[in-house]
Amino acid sequence: MNEEIISYSFAVQIYKNDSGTYTYGVFQEIESETDVELQLLEAGETDTIEQAAEMAGTSIKTLFVV
Repeated sequence: MNEEIISYSFAVQIYKNDSGTYTYGVFQEIESETDVELQLLEAGETDTIEQAAEMAGTSIKTLFVV
């Protein structure tokens, strides 16, 4: 039996690590009638916070290709 998906949520985490670069992660939360599942979609490391934000945004946009 397939469960009906109730909602999708996305979260982005960006932090400056000990080496001075920025680590980012893009997460997706899928909620169904009986379960909530958190999935890591993409993670990476960049030199600047601007690059990290751009990479995270690109990752989310690829989910909605029309």
